[in-house]
Amino acid sequence: MAQTRKKYQRILLMRMHSPLIGKVKHPHHVYPPLPLKYMEALLRRDGGYEVKLIDSWLPSEAGEDLVGKVKAWSPDVSILMANPVDSQAAFEFGTEIKKEDGCFLVAVGQEVGLNLESFLSATSPFDVALPGESEVEVLSLVNRLNSRGPEKVRALYRSSSNGLKPFSVNDADGLPFPTYDRSEIDSYCFSSYPLRMKKKARWGFVLSSRGCPYGCYFCSPIMRKTYGAKVRTRSAENVADEIEHLMSLGINVISFEDDDLTARREHVLSLCREIRKRKLKINWISHARIDELDPPLMKEMKEAGCILLRLGVETGSERVLKLFRKNPRGKNWEETCKAVFAEARRLGIATNALVIIGSPGETRQEVEATIRLTLALDPDLIQVHFFTLYPGSPAYDEYKDRLPRDEISKMHHYNLPLVNLSRLSQEELWELRSLFYKRFFLRPSFVLKHIYHYGIFYIQNPKVFRQLSKVTGIL
Repeated sequence: MAQTRKKYQRILLMRMHSPLIGKVKHPHHVYPPLPLKYMEALLRRDGGYEVKLIDSWLPSEAGEDLVGKVKAWSPDVSILMANPVDSQAAFEFGTEIKKEDGCFLVAVGQEVGLNLESFLSATSPFDVALPGESEVEVLSLVNRLNSRGPEKVRALYRSSSNGLKPFSVNDADGLPFPTYDRSEIDSYCFSSYPLRMKKKARWGFVLSSRGCPYGCYFCSPIMRKTYGAKVRTRSAENVADEIEHLMSLGINVISFEDDDLTARREHVLSLCREIRKRKLKINWISHARIDELDPPLMKEMKEAGCILLRLGVETGSERVLKLFRKNPRGKNWEETCKAVFAEARRLGIATNALVIIGSPGETRQEVEATIRLTLALDPDLIQVHFFTLYPGSPAYDEYKDRLPRDEISKMHHYNLPLVNLSRLSQEELWELRSLFYKRFFLRPSFVLKHIYHYGIFYIQNPKVFRQLSKVTGIL
């Protein structure tokens, strides 16, 4: 009698808990695992599968017996999303839930592409590891499990593992929109970004493009939301449809999660025109490269609802700037920064300046030059990062011999670097970051302007004020 093939219908998606959550004193955000959210939507829409998503970054999952919770739900397929900082937890968790008979275990996330051999080793609990943008491939994998069975699927994906290229999403318009329940909308937010709006912020997160054409020295896949150098844009109509979908859920501010929203100028312009054409009353924020902005483009962005730009100033040192490969167009960096920040002020777009200290060979004088430049730009907010050797970055490739692999899970750009490549001691780096924040936040002019722009917002969003006030703990 022929054996009935097992059906794979219950699909678990899980973002692993980072051991650093709760150990970083600096304010930081909890944003949704967009790859898993896309998988969730695809598996439900195109496969009709029963899907459960557990995000252990959320406070609601803290302290939960997640292994017991997963085993009680008894998934047929478990898909774990791991980064280098939590990959060990993924292996340990995967080993525990693998003990359940018939659970097919899949690894996705940034760490997979960086350490594929480990995920497919003889001691790994994972049946399959999918590097790159695996949202679409996960649906194909589960469909194959139901049509071919686990052994053939395991062999199919492992047979090409030595030369397996990262998967890539090239038709993002074909993806269903992620959806969120009320608790997720309340939990996912940029909780330390005050906004120039006078109501409670309800955040939505959108990827309008994928890929980044630049190769900055410090940039790692760990810190990016998408993969690859090839920029792939969604149509303006499709993005606007998703914005309307999110607005129907009660969202009133959008964070564009693109690695570089302004990488394709025409994409930004067409998106702004579509938002205005539909008369969407939505505020939004995004990352943007300083050397890609100019007054006409910024004016279009402002008129379409842009209220905050996160801008990578990085450094005030010409030497460090060259090391970072941050200025490929060869512009006068200081003057370019000053022009963009001044135009943002003129238009009423808030700015958040992102800077890095502790870079290879950096001196106290170079850090102080970064402080002077940042103060001269007069942004609304600043974020000061320590130079961190994240795997996958050009910097990591150069200095990885100094960083034991088992120490990677302890790294965070808001904590002192495990490998200090600057000419400063750890104590001096900590002191300089404290000095940076003191000189910025304790200026009377800053305090007065900040209260003027954000006082009402803080009344409506006290959580943001409490989160941002954590900076005082490192002053």
